[in-house]
Amino acid sequence: PDTIFNTEYFSHNQGHNPAMIKIGALTALTLILLLTNFPAKPVPAQNRFSYSKSIINKPALTVDAPLWGVYIPQSGQIISSSQDAIGIASLTKLFTALAALKNTSHPDQLLVPEELPTPAPLIGFIPKSNITFSDALQATLISSGNDAAAILGSVNFSAARELPQQLGLTATEIVEPTGLNPHNISSVQNMLLIGALVVRNPLLKEIVSQKTFTFENRVYSSTNQLLGKGLSGIKTGYLPETGAHLLGLTESDPAIITLVMGTPTQAERFQQTSLLLNQLLRQGILQN
Repeated sequence: PDTIFNTEYFSHNQGHNPAMIKIGALTALTLILLLTNFPAKPVPAQNRFSYSKSIINKPALTVDAPLWGVYIPQSGQIISSSQDAIGIASLTKLFTALAALKNTSHPDQLLVPEELPTPAPLIGFIPKSNITFSDALQATLISSGNDAAAILGSVNFSAARELPQQLGLTATEIVEPTGLNPHNISSVQNMLLIGALVVRNPLLKEIVSQKTFTFENRVYSSTNQLLGKGLSGIKTGYLPETGAHLLGLTESDPAIITLVMGTPTQAERFQQTSLLLNQLLRQGILQN
């Protein structure tokens, strides 16, 4: 059965089921940590999250993917298929980018090492050359360049390893910066919250909304084929061992965050996300 967490502003806790209170408290703590550790702007002191009086009725959502979920930032509600954790492939690059930006003293120029990952997608940076931090960030998040992510990981990857623990994301482990290692793992709920963290940062939100990235007069396309077709972000991921993933930010106002994980093919992650968006629209959860 679907697991549903519902957090609301200023809700009352009287009469709660103790187990529900515990789950809600953990979710609330995670959200508070997300907002306070890496805020894009100051968070008003009066904003607090707590668990609502009861679990809401489960929407009749049908998604043909091993794992999927929806996060509604306005209400704090998370709807997910399960709490299982799987390999997140290139969704790992979101952690790499967040950690690199956390290092406010990062260099403007990054040295390209002699040895870089060889599996595609690659930007083709020249070893021992210099690239800008901005180019490394964009190449990592837009075209999902594995060489770019390896270079970006040299900035502050230790923070990427520590980030899940700092945020209370107990179902997440990050072991390397590119996502090529299937032991980078996370759950639907954890990845939805990371998506929320990314889009709260104006720079990252802008980058993950771009359809192309240009480096040395060569144009690289985003791996997210639903940009402008229901989504305004965020990131794809794929490994044969993990299947295909798509973490998305809807074009609606207010926006919600969707996640489809583990589809057998890369095309199916886009198909299932489109079907999910249509269902959310029909049920009034997603607004035009």
